Amino acid sequence: MKLEFHPKLFFYLTLGFVLATVIGTVSHEGGHYIVAKSLGFNPHLGYAYVNYSDSKNIEAVKQYYKDNKKAIKDQDSDKRKHFDELKDKYYPKRWESFLITLGGPLQTMLTGSIGALLLWFRRKDIIATGISFKQWIFVFLAFFWSREIFNLLGSIPAYISGRGANLRGDEPKLAKMLGWPSWSVALLFAFMGAVILLWVTFYIIPKKERLTFILAGPLGAAIGWWFWLIKFGPVLLP
Repeated sequence: MKLEFHPKLFFYLTLGFVLATVIGTVSHEGGHYIVAKSLGFNPHLGYAYVNYSDSKNIEAVKQYYKDNKKAIKDQDSDKRKHFDELKDKYYPKRWESFLITLGGPLQTMLTGSIGALLLWFRRKDIIATGISFKQWIFVFLAFFWSREIFNLLGSIPAYISGRGANLRGDEPKLAKMLGWPSWSVALLFAFMGAVILLWVTFYIIPKKERLTFILAGPLGAAIGWWFWLIKFGPVLLP
């Protein structure tokens, strides 16, 4: 079967990827937010970030350390004991930071897996009769996994140059907390995502619509990235 391009479908799929990029970004941060909230923090949900630490009090703790650095080095001093109390009160514990960091990727991968699972249960219908509007929604949900692939691809230059350990993304942070190589978690998640999305693209998407879908994906994601992360996100959800 020759490759086909469908302009009307291309428009709708591009729009779908724009919406999926925005929704995927906010829901990813929502994963961080829900975990932080459940652990008793008072997090702030931003357009592409979640702040769950009390920055004002943490700055006060840092200043206390600077002002009493010499005394704090004495493990038995009262100032050291007070400093430890302040850290326990205002700084997230290591396991709390790990769970909150994991919350974002976990939400993204869970949503993507639900979409893929729904497609699995509908695969025979899709092959027999084509893909319906509702099933396209399942495709967009499955493509939440693409975040993990793009994260890895975007960080390759840093890993090659040896700066991977300093990346601020969730996956390098998780790897660092686990004591693993900085690229390990990103590679694992990206591999899982690639397997699922290759299956969706080359098995689930009908051949006559596959080229249109493949062309719409990068364009819609790029527009969605600009729309939310650059133009409107900082205004609507600062």
